[in-house]
Amino acid sequence: MIIAAILRTTTFCLLLFFLPGYITLRALKVKGLGWPEGLFLSVFSSILLTSWLGLLLAELALFSLWSLLLLLLIYSVGMAVVFKVRPTWGGIPRPRLDIGYLLLVIIVVAGLLFFRPFESILGTTDAGVYLGMGVNIARTGAIRARDPLLTDLTGSIGKALLYSYRFPSGSELMRFFGDGVRIWDMEQGMFFSQQNHLYQVWIAIFYSIFGMRVGINPFAPLDLLGILGHFSSTPMLLYATPLFGLLGVIALYFVGKALFDERIGLLASFLLAINIVQMWFSRWAMSEALTQFLVLGALYCFALYVKTAHRVTTHLLPPDRHIRRPGLDCQIQAERGGQQRCFGLLAGFGLGLAVLSRADGIFLIVPVALYFVYLRFTRKLRSQHLYFFVPFAVLLLHWLIHSLLFSRTQFSAISRALPHFSSLVPLAIGGAVLIAALLILALLLPSDRQIRRLKQLRALVRRANFGKWLRPAVAFLIFLLALYAYFIRPSTADPQMVYYHPAGGTIRTYNEENLVRLGWYVTPLGLLLALGGLVAMILKETDEGVIFFLGVAMLYGFVFIHSALVNPLHIYWIRRYITVVIPSIMLFISYGLYQISNLQSPISNLQFQISTSLRGTLPIILGIALAASFLQTSLALGSQMPYQGAVWQVSRLAEQLSDRAAVIFESPLIGDQFALPLTYLYNKDAFVLQGQGLDNEPFSDLVERWRDRGREVFYIAYDGSTRVRSDDYFFSPVGEVALDIPLPETSFDHLPQGMVHHTYDLEIYKIEPAWKREEATYPFSLDVGRFDYGYLMSGFYAREGSSGGWYRWTGETAEILVPWAPAGKSLLLSLTLGSQRPAGVEPAKVSLYLNELLLDRFDLGNEFKTLTIVVPPDSITGPQAKTACLRLETNTWIPAEAGLGDVRELGVILDRIELELEVRSLP
Repeated sequence: MIIAAILRTTTFCLLLFFLPGYITLRALKVKGLGWPEGLFLSVFSSILLTSWLGLLLAELALFSLWSLLLLLLIYSVGMAVVFKVRPTWGGIPRPRLDIGYLLLVIIVVAGLLFFRPFESILGTTDAGVYLGMGVNIARTGAIRARDPLLTDLTGSIGKALLYSYRFPSGSELMRFFGDGVRIWDMEQGMFFSQQNHLYQVWIAIFYSIFGMRVGINPFAPLDLLGILGHFSSTPMLLYATPLFGLLGVIALYFVGKALFDERIGLLASFLLAINIVQMWFSRWAMSEALTQFLVLGALYCFALYVKTAHRVTTHLLPPDRHIRRPGLDCQIQAERGGQQRCFGLLAGFGLGLAVLSRADGIFLIVPVALYFVYLRFTRKLRSQHLYFFVPFAVLLLHWLIHSLLFSRTQFSAISRALPHFSSLVPLAIGGAVLIAALLILALLLPSDRQIRRLKQLRALVRRANFGKWLRPAVAFLIFLLALYAYFIRPSTADPQMVYYHPAGGTIRTYNEENLVRLGWYVTPLGLLLALGGLVAMILKETDEGVIFFLGVAMLYGFVFIHSALVNPLHIYWIRRYITVVIPSIMLFISYGLYQISNLQSPISNLQFQISTSLRGTLPIILGIALAASFLQTSLALGSQMPYQGAVWQVSRLAEQLSDRAAVIFESPLIGDQFALPLTYLYNKDAFVLQGQGLDNEPFSDLVERWRDRGREVFYIAYDGSTRVRSDDYFFSPVGEVALDIPLPETSFDHLPQGMVHHTYDLEIYKIEPAWKREEATYPFSLDVGRFDYGYLMSGFYAREGSSGGWYRWTGETAEILVPWAPAGKSLLLSLTLGSQRPAGVEPAKVSLYLNELLLDRFDLGNEFKTLTIVVPPDSITGPQAKTACLRLETNTWIPAEAGLGDVRELGVILDRIELELEVRSLP
């Protein structure tokens, strides 16, 4: 069975991650690549094709693993037949001492650091939404989800069970499961996530293959340090993100190698692998790792694309050749042309999918548009460039259609929030207008008059020696901006307060400290080396691939250093820098260290020259110091495992619910976290009670409609204060579950220093019709603090525990419902309660009422005691009464006023209530 599962999974992975790309490279006659480059490009192109086809199937509501595999197989076979691709086996490459094999060491290090994914299935973060809605795509085949129970949430019920917030502009947005899932059509019960859906498609793929199964650790007997133990306890679904995080590290190596030098690529990928940012977001189920891989892979292909384009257009035979061989020359041109087509397609396709994968991918339109304008104005644009621009334009059109059909609410929310979050809006509008104008001019360029004017302009630029001072000017400007952002802006800019809807109010953005805070994650030394490498790159490099990379890196860096556009909670804040900025910084650092090792004195006549030993030793010392500082932060934070055990704990909660369960959570405090995983990972429809309660009649109608649909209705309580009740239904205890979710501390002005354990003691009730309830029988006992939902009406605080069990503090007035069926007999009411007030505080004076009848008044000391009171049979006159309201009134005290820190107004501690019929002994 295990062998069959391994073979099946291996076949799936070959079709998803390798075969389509390998066939594509062979069909387009890409030759001259080493086996590492060929393997990487096969994987990259396969992931591009799998991503796009999977997204198309999900948009058409046709997604399934088998349909996706069938399309990939048809593509691979079709390409092989049309282009006559024959499989070849070049044999295993001979091992040799080569610096490139250090990449294998980096892969092992990154794998050990990354492949411990967080069990971030809870619905309070984007990760939980990604996972839940990705599983929905796997189960339903569609991006838009449908829930028939949602159609019943109309009127006051809808307002009570659906989450909505109002923007400062006055417009209202209604959401489902808290923040992240938005309602599209209430009448059809349709909704979907506000995020981009490409990453969700990959979650759907992994879920379709593995489900919620955990991995098998074949090295468990040898894993003495427990490094691989996590693999055998974590669902394989969560390993999609570590895989893309690892591929991003590998992609950065190839980018550095293609643009500069293999050593630069190796150092950059190593620094990225040990950095806490890459480590953290390769464990967290977020879309940044996928987008990073797409962007870096596309940049690598773009670097190869411009190099092969240059070789094709400049290929001439040497003038001293006496024998010309035009056939061979044409063959070389054809092979290089095939390579150019392939690399152009992959680069354009990769950047286009990056736009589809995240909202900030839209920034990639700018460098692509400027590259087109550059080619057009310099008259370098050739038909070969269409292989790059056409796939990007096609996917840009796809992104526009996808946004209109599936992500329109996201853009409406961004349009509302952006004016409150950034002063970049006027600059962005001006930049967009300028780029649009340049594009229009470039498209209208071909007239003879415009060509003559353009030639005159280029001649003027050459005479003015514009290029000689442009690079130093740009480098100097970057240097000044960095100094301003790090030293001047934090102390001179006014703190910006903005409205942020998830926080429910205004927050401080800390944008004036963005570069300083970036230094928390890459260290000040890293920022300094990166700045030096960036300046050197601007001054020295002229390759089109490098210039394009610089354009992408500086655009993302400028935007997010100016305004991070994100909640300033750490480590969540750094997520905007993952896709482009952090990898670019690593490449700048590596380039800067490489330039130091080749440093030469600009004045040849000086006696003092930088010694060879210093040039060789200094970058090594700086590199070691930087790597050590990275590891210090990474190991400290990397040992933290947020959400550890969440999957197992939520599974225990789901096991206590029936297959046809419809669940109502007591409050957003617990519901926003657990409703979404219960619904999508465990197929239990869950809703969250947003307000303080529901009217009796609408609640009864809702329960009745759900029961008519064949659902069993459950209620999950946390603090136990009765928010919903009805005489038509009662709450039957099912079970209880204690949850312990570790999360990093909430920190805005420093990195999280440790974990905070959030504990939830939940009680599960089944809502049953009243006719199933037995008549009130005595003795009746209520353990206050345990399965007391439906009895405590008001005036109680959340339950607290001690070695003796659970109890609750009351406020000034507390009301409890008790069953009433005395049958003409007196009742004995027993109360176990106490006060525990310190010396100097007035003792508790308690008045006890049954409905409006005063039963007793008494004083309480510090000790717990049980009071027994006789309740006469005529206490309640209504003959049909099934319940009675027991009310305690007492004077309150505030512990904070006595130096105890608690600011609540406390009355008494109530531990148990008992009722029994009075039995009189015979005379």
